[in-house]
Amino acid sequence: MKILLLLTFWLFTCPLRAQYIKIDNGAVLSSFYNEDKLPFLFSDCINTYSFLVGADYFIKKHFSMSSQIGLISIGGKDTSSFEIGGPMVTTIERASYIHFNTVGRASIKLNPRVSFFVGVGPYVNFMTGNETFNSPFFIGLNYENLHWGGRAETGVIFDIDRLRIGLVGAFMNSFSPPVQSEVLSLNNRVYSVALTTGYRIQ
Repeated sequence: MKILLLLTFWLFTCPLRAQYIKIDNGAVLSSFYNEDKLPFLFSDCINTYSFLVGADYFIKKHFSMSSQIGLISIGGKDTSSFEIGGPMVTTIERASYIHFNTVGRASIKLNPRVSFFVGVGPYVNFMTGNETFNSPFFIGLNYENLHWGGRAETGVIFDIDRLRIGLVGAFMNSFSPPVQSEVLSLNNRVYSVALTTGYRIQ
């Protein structure tokens, strides 16, 4: 909880140095995977969402920083038969998190109003709900309260006077497992596309 408070405080001091404040609203494809590469355990993607607010700052000619905090939902889908000759059962698991990321972006201007960028940086997710899996077929698998990973992104932004709009595609991969049991851990992959809208305050 202390880490979350510190990150929240840090993010909301960003407007003191921010050049843009922004909102990102996006669609997410999420799935889990395991180190044993088992072809089940929620390895199929589900559609979820993300809603992030943040700031762009330290904006230079070809570099800037971006920090965001908000809500994201991750999970996965599993289709298995739990008895020999039994019916196939589809199970979906999803969980909501408070998400924080900071990304360094390299950019080039395609024209005076349009820029293309790529970026990379870390993220942290904080669990907001029940830690236990909903499905009775997967007793023993539990969500971790906190996990972290890396975020890579690319996108295009359009500047119109003080307004900024754009499209951002991102890939996130957990470095610490969001799901654990006594014998198995699951990592997470996320693909997202978000519409970003911002306003220049400096």
